[in-house]
Amino acid sequence: MCHPTASHPVRQCRHGGVGRPDTRHRRRVAENVAHFLGALGTDRIDLLGFSVGGYVSQALVLARPDLVRRLVLVGTKPRAGEMAGLGERVPEVAAHDVLTEEDYLYLFFGPSSASRDAGREFWLRRHERTVDVDPESGADSVRAQNALRADWNSPRGERFAELRRIGQPTLVFNGNNDIMVPTINSWILAQHIPQSQLIIYPDSGHGSLFQYPELCCAHVTPIPGLRDPVHMNDPAPVVQARRQQVHGHRALLRSCDEQRIRRLAGQRRLDAVTGTPLNRSPAISTLPILRPMDLREERPEDGQAVRSLHREAFGDHGSVVAELTDDLRATLAPDGGLSLVAEQAGHVVGHVMFTRNLLDAPRCLVEVQVLSPLAVAPGHQRRGVGSALVRSGLEILSKRPVPLVFLEGDPAYYSRFGFVPGGELGFRKPSLRIPDAAFQVLKLPRYEEWMTGTLVYSQLFWQHDAVGLRDADA
Repeated sequence: MCHPTASHPVRQCRHGGVGRPDTRHRRRVAENVAHFLGALGTDRIDLLGFSVGGYVSQALVLARPDLVRRLVLVGTKPRAGEMAGLGERVPEVAAHDVLTEEDYLYLFFGPSSASRDAGREFWLRRHERTVDVDPESGADSVRAQNALRADWNSPRGERFAELRRIGQPTLVFNGNNDIMVPTINSWILAQHIPQSQLIIYPDSGHGSLFQYPELCCAHVTPIPGLRDPVHMNDPAPVVQARRQQVHGHRALLRSCDEQRIRRLAGQRRLDAVTGTPLNRSPAISTLPILRPMDLREERPEDGQAVRSLHREAFGDHGSVVAELTDDLRATLAPDGGLSLVAEQAGHVVGHVMFTRNLLDAPRCLVEVQVLSPLAVAPGHQRRGVGSALVRSGLEILSKRPVPLVFLEGDPAYYSRFGFVPGGELGFRKPSLRIPDAAFQVLKLPRYEEWMTGTLVYSQLFWQHDAVGLRDADA
């Protein structure tokens, strides 16, 4: 990445607590970078943060916004970001004392032959440097990075609220299948940072900047002729850039130096402006902008789309779930339930519903909420849509007089939101046909210790026979 950007001075900083095992400073890395820049006599920078470096970059721009002119975030995530989509072997492979070529291919590149070939090219480039070579990250460095990750995964205040304070023009990019820092986090960053653009590179993973270094540099380099938005009173160029984003990658590419990108893309056997392959075996495909996803309350006109979504998502059981959803919707009232949809490019791609039920506690009946159903369109699954819906719903309910949320579901999935088996906390399930592990509960701020007892489903769940599991062989 340094060579193509040689027209700009590039400074690489190995800060305490991450690149080296100096754990005394691992929670003050942003301060360390600021001191480093001060020692260089640099008072304004364009900042690129990759992976864990992206955490540091966000902390730095929030703590010292005066230092940063433009921000680039690559393969990274916001504080308390999403983990859905993390590769199963990532924790094991990333913990190796010395990463082999095969480890790099798994962690940083996609599984296709084209992506792996690009990874092998990167591996060769990586070993061209013979002077001042970075030492391999050993066990101490891994522990230091893990400590930083653990701190970054812990929420502080309203989730993602601090991203709205980033005023710098920001470019976010990633591979379309990042198994180390799931790609959905790049969308979250672009959704919440006010002046941001998002690029998703095809057939690539965490190391998209290693796979497409020339194109990444072309995108990172400031747009020729565009004044620095940080110093502008008139935000029109920034607004125009965001308008171009929603029309797809062609507008974004044309806003850059078109001839230069044509030349770079031609080296990869693709016309980057038209997206037309230059022969039958292009090394890359077009560069689509990840379409924004809106989370909002369901509207009356969404009914048919939600019904179709459940039929598609639940297969043979889809009609039952769709009919249950229609009947449950009729019971919703202000502060008495919640129905949210995820909409992308004008299409409903996800839905979750929370409805009023009862807990038969010794003192009195307690109104609680049940999460059911949750559905994501098959073509959008494993992209964080369901997680975003659940988290958004729980955040809304936590501000209402709701003490508990119950559900029937996979504990491996719902535990990430804080759900635990209800039986372990003294709650009794409404049917013996519900597996113990599947009967789960989440305590919200309005919960009190005396609130225990049996969950009582509303009549609609029984009417549609949507409780527990039936044994066809019984």
